[in-house]
Amino acid sequence: PYMGYDSIKPFVTSDPSKGCFVLCKTSNPSSNDFETLELKSGEMLYETVARKCESWNSTSNNIGLVVGATDVEALARTRKAAPSLWILAPGVGFQGGNLEEAANAGLMENGSGLLVPVSRG
Repeated sequence: PYMGYDSIKPFVTSDPSKGCFVLCKTSNPSSNDFETLELKSGEMLYETVARKCESWNSTSNNIGLVVGATDVEALARTRKAAPSLWILAPGVGFQGGNLEEAANAGLMENGSGLLVPVSRG
């Protein structure tokens, strides 16, 4: 997302049945070098990414976010910043994410909007 809308436009405008997931808040330890930087607005960088993707999605309805399930606070803050976007939340199981906590933090009000892959039990 740091290259702007131009970098995802080909994936979200050429075929409305396809879309993309944009990295928002990853779970690797050094992700905090950039993703949690506090901006002048008071938001963290990843929250601004989520808000921007929410606005981009208003015309295409095929943009989602990737947020690590191991950071429940980031999931909750991302959901608040982007209430209508689907979130792909890897990290449950071997990486230490808790399914119940991730669901509580990341689901939309209607109980959907969260994809939680569990690839290593």
